Amino acid sequence: MARHLTREEIVTIGVLSQRGVSQRRIASQLGVTEGAVRYRLKRKGRLDGQGGKPRLALGMIDQIEAWLEE
Repeated sequence: MARHLTREEIVTIGVLSQRGVSQRRIASQLGVTEGAVRYRLKRKGRLDGQGGKPRLALGMIDQIEAWLEE
């Protein structure tokens, strides 16, 4: 599963892009895909729509922690 970019990485993408750094170079420097860079530049810092949605796994936190301990 792909990881989410941190706020710092999102800001870094914006700053480097404004400085004229290519999307390929930004992706390489951050260790992410070019698609992730394009997506964030297209969204221009807006949230991705996942904020505020309930996390289904939270209802199963005890089972998940027990599984991880095994």
